[in-house]
Amino acid sequence: MWLETRDSAPAIAARLGVHPQTVRYRWRRINQLFGEALHDPEYVIQLTLVLKASIALWIAGDQSDFERYSERGE
Repeated sequence: MWLETRDSAPAIAARLGVHPQTVRYRWRRINQLFGEALHDPEYVIQLTLVLKASIALWIAGDQSDFERYSERGE
């Protein structure tokens, strides 16, 4: 959601129905994983598209993309 809106933690928390501190914690974890790449507009666009494309598969119960990633030991 932050990738699309750049809203504040309280605004995102309200939309997700979680506490603002939860949003801040998760955002810190995401920054640990992706670092400076999140400041690259092209990367953010690609990441957003990949995540949106995965939603239908995850809803349908297909998590093979996650399983392939996990099998590589990453």
